[in-house]
Amino acid sequence: MKMTTGLLLLGLASGLSCPADARGEAVPGERTLVAGDVIRLTVVGEPELTRALTISADGMVSLSYFGRTRIAGLTPDAASDAIRRTLERYIRDPEVSVEVPETRFAVLGAVHRPGYFTMEGDTIPLLDALAQAGGPNDRANLRSVSLVRQTASGPQKVRVDVTRAIKSKATGQLPTVQPGDVLHVDRRGQPLGATLLTILGAAASLGWVLR
Repeated sequence: MKMTTGLLLLGLASGLSCPADARGEAVPGERTLVAGDVIRLTVVGEPELTRALTISADGMVSLSYFGRTRIAGLTPDAASDAIRRTLERYIRDPEVSVEVPETRFAVLGAVHRPGYFTMEGDTIPLLDALAQAGGPNDRANLRSVSLVRQTASGPQKVRVDVTRAIKSKATGQLPTVQPGDVLHVDRRGQPLGATLLTILGAAASLGWVLR
């Protein structure tokens, strides 16, 4: 594996810190685009450029004869700006938007149906994401649920105590799941190394690690 994998493992092992929201709760940053993402590019008045594009392994998208632009590692809004700057060399005041019409997230660990799930929309509540995986199984440790997200500053991890949130009726304060996230429910007594390897595998499958 390349250096990206090593950095991800190092970050997870050390418990990467995340910014805090207004309540002081740790939350991961905004999700960024990665290689393999399919985007919907819209350029007003330019039908030949309005189409679906796949981000290549080197993080670029092809804009036909207008060239190529690197957008991996950017948010959709930042990707729109990057493409607009490229097109400005040839088109006057282009209106550009980038959307990710269909994206996936992963729910792994101690759930009944671990795997990858399609997300409609920009976010899904954490408890709804768990429900899509059939909910926690009888070995689940809901006091130790990890949410890992790739952001512009690198992978970020939040450890969530779902049990406490439910008991205190504070589930609305749980972080939401975004496209590309990996949600992992620890098993009781599971060693840290096993959790890290599981998350690494899911991250690579979702396209975080460029081959």
